[in-house]
Amino acid sequence: MCPLIYDYPVDHLVTRYKNNQHRLQGLLETVIQQGLTAFEHRDWDGVLAVPMHPKNQWRRGFNQSHVLASIVARTLHIPLIEGFQQSQLLSSQKALSRKQRQSNLKNAFQMTQSLQGKTLLLIDDVVTTGSTIEAASRTLQSAGAHSIDVLALARTPNPKTRLS
Repeated sequence: MCPLIYDYPVDHLVTRYKNNQHRLQGLLETVIQQGLTAFEHRDWDGVLAVPMHPKNQWRRGFNQSHVLASIVARTLHIPLIEGFQQSQLLSSQKALSRKQRQSNLKNAFQMTQSLQGKTLLLIDDVVTTGSTIEAASRTLQSAGAHSIDVLALARTPNPKTRLS
């Protein structure tokens, strides 16, 4: 579920947020909480954020998806599950095609704990081709997750984009 389209002015707001403009956090928190209404009567065992490689997180100063996942976990009174990591430093995804993104993300993530039988909510900021969500979901399923729902702030407006 993505409540917003990643187009003007949303793309500028999200970019400013990613560049440490924390004054936008309240607005984006409200959007992500409203996106939760699409999942009425869903009972998750935990929330996870799409991880960033530690070097990228250090450069940015925070993982925007983790901040949003923390908000969702607090709002829903469910655990924020740690131990989901991006184990490879990836090339920038921005200019890559869907096929190139899939290749770039191969074996990019790892989960350090068992998720056996768990129903999870995975949080990301923007879904472009769905490749990151697919790779992350495969990793979580390999760790034993029963089902995974996805909530992101926005998705790209391309009608050919396939979301998982």
